[in-house]
Amino acid sequence: DERAEHLPRVDLDAGEAAARDLDVGAATEPVTALGELRPRRHLLLPLVVGAVLAMVVVAVLVNVIGGGPAEVAPAPVAPTSTRPPVAEVAPAAPTPPAPPPAAPTAAPTPARVTVHVTSAPDDATVILDGERLGRTPLTVEVPRRPGPVWLKLRKRGYKPRKLEVDLGADVRWDLTLPRAD
Repeated sequence: DERAEHLPRVDLDAGEAAARDLDVGAATEPVTALGELRPRRHLLLPLVVGAVLAMVVVAVLVNVIGGGPAEVAPAPVAPTSTRPPVAEVAPAAPTPPAPPPAAPTAAPTPARVTVHVTSAPDDATVILDGERLGRTPLTVEVPRRPGPVWLKLRKRGYKPRKLEVDLGADVRWDLTLPRAD
């Protein structure tokens, strides 16, 4: 305890007051009696949050880029015996009976159908679901479309004809256009 009497006594409050008087207190860290810097606790939380966010961003980037965990191949195992390996033969499984012969199937339906239209008088415009196909007499191939579609024939000076038809198979129409009054 004799040594303690010879050590100067440091008053921390007096040191902080002296630092304020010298106008260096704002630029320096608080000092303990032994001369060590005290950590600033108010900076700790932002540093921890920043580090966690950085790790999350890196993990997401690694997964997005495809650098997921690498698969490790198993290490080769050295044989423990000098005898050549004996191949084990599994008993043959009974073969299942052959399936019955397939029933004859119908030929696949073509993707296109032929449309043949004639009219009296000739040279009438043929329109199929709003698309102009040409003038009569007309034979064209169109995509197969099962279900109702509209066929319209028109010619100047004659009444137009409109029919609901099915393009599930080849079709043929012979139509007469009545004169307009």
